[in-house]
Amino acid sequence: MKNLFLFALTVCFISFSSITFALDGEVQGEEPYPPSVQQLDRIDVYSPREGDAFIINLAMNYKSFALYEACLMKDYTSGERFAQKSIAAYSGERVLPEDPTNWAVANEHIVEVNRAYENLTYVLRRSAADTFPALTAEAQAKFDCWVEQATENTQPTHIDECRNRYYAAIHALNEKFDFMFIKNREKKEKTKCHKKKSCGKVEKRKTTVASYEKANTTEPAGESVQILTPVQMEENPVTREEFEALKNKVDTMEIFLNDLREQFENINVPKTDENATLTIKTDDKIETFEIFFDFDSAEIKQEYHDVLHRVAQMANSDQAITFMITGHTDSSGTTDYNQSLGARRADAVKSFLIKNGADRDKLNIVSKGETELKLKTPDGVKAIENRRVFIEKLPAKQ
Repeated sequence: MKNLFLFALTVCFISFSSITFALDGEVQGEEPYPPSVQQLDRIDVYSPREGDAFIINLAMNYKSFALYEACLMKDYTSGERFAQKSIAAYSGERVLPEDPTNWAVANEHIVEVNRAYENLTYVLRRSAADTFPALTAEAQAKFDCWVEQATENTQPTHIDECRNRYYAAIHALNEKFDFMFIKNREKKEKTKCHKKKSCGKVEKRKTTVASYEKANTTEPAGESVQILTPVQMEENPVTREEFEALKNKVDTMEIFLNDLREQFENINVPKTDENATLTIKTDDKIETFEIFFDFDSAEIKQEYHDVLHRVAQMANSDQAITFMITGHTDSSGTTDYNQSLGARRADAVKSFLIKNGADRDKLNIVSKGETELKLKTPDGVKAIENRRVFIEKLPAKQ
């Protein structure tokens, strides 16, 4: 698509140079280019200038995409939309990435695009635009390109190009932030060590910071993306793999706990005749989740969707973990029927998790029927405490 962008700029140059403009800015000729596309073509966003490096790079990226859509693809609606974003950035505005909920993204792309949007907004909140402006502008512009192409959903190669360019930029940003994290940690440990006058161990953990910074002083801009290699450490207190695993666990738990906090503070749980309870327990090795069902039902209640989304996210991570999903019933009904009902409840939870991005290979289900009652009752008693699905997050086997 890079070559297509360059070709689009050439097409636009030829098209605009071969026709004249009226005083009100409308094209006089065969091509009815939208007003913002006309205006954008007359703005030189590529010449070096001082100012906010992030929005300067945004203006360049959005101009390329806008002229590609309008001049080559003849998609005047998208061309006008991204021309306006380029002009706004050129004028000094930090325009935001496209919100996928405002687009009719094809169903096959929705989950991945939404997850990518969360990742992009996360790095923007980490001040990536100020720290790594060109790379962040590349990530935002290629995400918008991906959203637009995934909405049209007619050209798989174009979708993949925008998607892959977004991931290349976002992964490079994560590598840079990881390096900053390690460098700051070493600096803090060295300062702390000097205060205690026991720096022997810290001196042995010197990093190759100088050589790394020298090799990466120029940040990629425009259409090129540099994928960074992991930071090389000498006698690092933890291995790279251990650091990545720890960081992923911390990030996942932070998101999970923040969502839970917001859920319990703001969500209005629908009133029912029986109390519905959500149980979450955590210890050093195992996390468990427990949700409850209406009588003779395997339908997941709305109030449990948020926590199951979190479980799905964990089951889609690179961590070597598995989940055991166990269906239970109360003692009302026959043993055989309850065994089947427990299986349907467990399968409903598994299907929900897979639909929301979970790795199916990490999910195992079993039905206990009425054999393991949480609330001990005589046979034939309806008790919501026993109508449940119990989810265990299990660590990898050592």
